[in-house]
Amino acid sequence: MADPLAGRYTLDAPHKNDRMANEWYYENGGNRHGPVAPSALKQLADSGDIRPETLVWREGMPQWAQARAVKGLFTGNAPAPPPAPAPSPAPAAAPRWQPSFSSDWHLFDVPVDLARRYCPADLPATISGVVGKTGVYSLYAAAALVLLGGIVVAIRGGAVRSFAIAALISFLVLVAQYIAQRLLGACDVAIQSNKSVLSSLAIPHCAFVVSAASAIGGALSLWWAAAEAGEIKLLLGGIAVLAVGAFAALVAIQPSGISVDVNPDCRVGEEAVGVLTFLLKVFLRCAPIAFAAAVVFATFESASVVLAILRRSEDNLVLFSRITAAIGYVFAAASIPLVAYMSMLVYYLTLDVISAIVSIPGKLDVLGRQTSSGTDAATN
Repeated sequence: MADPLAGRYTLDAPHKNDRMANEWYYENGGNRHGPVAPSALKQLADSGDIRPETLVWREGMPQWAQARAVKGLFTGNAPAPPPAPAPSPAPAAAPRWQPSFSSDWHLFDVPVDLARRYCPADLPATISGVVGKTGVYSLYAAAALVLLGGIVVAIRGGAVRSFAIAALISFLVLVAQYIAQRLLGACDVAIQSNKSVLSSLAIPHCAFVVSAASAIGGALSLWWAAAEAGEIKLLLGGIAVLAVGAFAALVAIQPSGISVDVNPDCRVGEEAVGVLTFLLKVFLRCAPIAFAAAVVFATFESASVVLAILRRSEDNLVLFSRITAAIGYVFAAASIPLVAYMSMLVYYLTLDVISAIVSIPGKLDVLGRQTSSGTDAATN
C-alpha cells in the first residue's frame, strides 16, 4: 500500500532563490536543529541522522511534518518497513564494568544535578543570541563617542584633522561591528551543524564545576582588589568574569545544546576528538558573552575619556594616552568574534589534515592490492 504522506512536500521550495524558504529545521533527540540547506538535509537523511519519522519544517509549511512526506529526501519515498518481530529473549549479558568511584556521591553532584534538571538545553543559545546583539549595538555607542571626542578636540584646538581622524576611526569601528555580527552568526551555525560524541558526561560535568569555581574565584579576587584600590574598572571586570564563567558552566552542563551526543560505545579516538570539539564549542558559544562584556567595558572607557575631554581635567599627554587605550579596547573587543571564528577554522582544518594523513596507509594498501591484481591478470 502506498504511503499517503510520501511526496507531499518538495525538498526545494517553489522559489529557489528565496534562501529562507529553502532552509529546513529538524528534530533530533528532543531538540530542534537548523537551519540547514536542502542538500545538507539530504545528507543527514542518507547518513541515517534523519529517519522517515523525524519531524521537519521549513517556511511555508503549516506545521511540522514527518520527513517521509518530503519528496526526494529518501529514495523513492517508500514507506518505512514494518518493524521486525521481537527476537526471543537472550541470556542476560554480564554487567559492564564501571569504576568503583562512579557511584560514590560527591558534594558537587548537588549543583550538577540541579543545573541539568532546571537548565533547558536551548537556553544558552537564546542567551548567547540576545547578549551578542547587545554587544553589536553597543559598538554604535562606541563609534558615536569616538566621533564626539574628535569633534570636541577639533572645536577647541581649531584643527580639522582631529575631526577627520575621529570620523575615520568611527567608520572603522562600524566595519568591525559588521564583521563581528556576521562571524557570530557563522560560529552559531558551526556549533549546530558539526556533531561530536562523548562516551559519558564526565567531561561536561568537570567543565561545569571548573567553570563555576573559576568564575566565583576570579570575581571575588577582582572585587577584593577593587575594594582595596577603589577602582571601578576592577569591579566591572569581576562582573564580566562572573558572567562569562557562569555562562560557560551553563553551556557545559547541557552538551546536547551544542550538538554533542553521549554514546558509551564510542571509540577512544572518537572520545579524544569529542573532548576537544566539546571544549571548542563551549568556547564558541561563550564568544558572544565575552564579546559583549568587552564591548561594554570599552564603551564605558570611551565615555570616561570623552567626559575627561569635556572637563579638561587632565593634561594633553595623559589624555592622549587614555584616548589611544580606549580606541584599542574598542577594536580588541570587536575582534573577539574573529578570533573565535579563526580558532574554529584552524581546529577543523587540523582535524581534516590529521584524518587525511592517517588514511594514507590504508589507501596505499588498497592501491598495492589493485596493482598486484592487475599484474597477475596481465601475467595470466
